[in-house]
Amino acid sequence: MSASSKPVGDEAIVKMIAKHGQYIVDLCERWQDEKQYEDIAEYKVAIAKRLPVGFKVTRMTKDPFGFAFTHDHKKYTLKCVVTVDQISLVCDRQTPTPTEH
Repeated sequence: MSASSKPVGDEAIVKMIAKHGQYIVDLCERWQDEKQYEDIAEYKVAIAKRLPVGFKVTRMTKDPFGFAFTHDHKKYTLKCVVTVDQISLVCDRQTPTPTEH
């Protein structure tokens, strides 16, 4: 499958997706095949090892496959959107709650 992404505008996030997006898509494809047998926590470890310094994976999601992470004191989610012919990576910045300002 091919991969595409929707960057969120933060240069570091765009660079991370450009460098590691295909790896994340590969893990997504594997998850689609192995989710009955594998622990999602293992995917968190694998992704965390790949991400640059300053990025922290905070949790994984199974459906859709993806993860929440922090960078530069900001929260993001990255998810794989699977269609018949491709997997797209969609990254969104989470809006802080009033108590997080």
